[in-house]
Amino acid sequence: MRRLALWLLATFAFLRFLRWKRAQAVPAAAPPAPEPVAAPEPETDPRAEELRAKLEARKEQVAEPEPEPAAPEPDERRRSVHERGRHAVEQMRDSGSD
Repeated sequence: MRRLALWLLATFAFLRFLRWKRAQAVPAAAPPAPEPVAAPEPETDPRAEELRAKLEARKEQVAEPEPEPAAPEPDERRRSVHERGRHAVEQMRDSGSD
């Protein structure tokens, strides 16, 4: 048990030493970044202008979506659900009595 503790302690100390040594190392100077070069002005493509005009025309043609119908009131919905349930029960009773 004593040897195991000694080995663990030595390993821990060695790892800490390596970490300290790595932190002490001075990083090499990075090479200077190249100067940015200005991109040349792109020529205006006539096809791009046509596509922009088509896109604008489409935007004008798009109609606003129709609003969804309003949800029924909770009382109306509950009433219709109960009516459908009663109708289903009646059908089951009628088919079971045959």
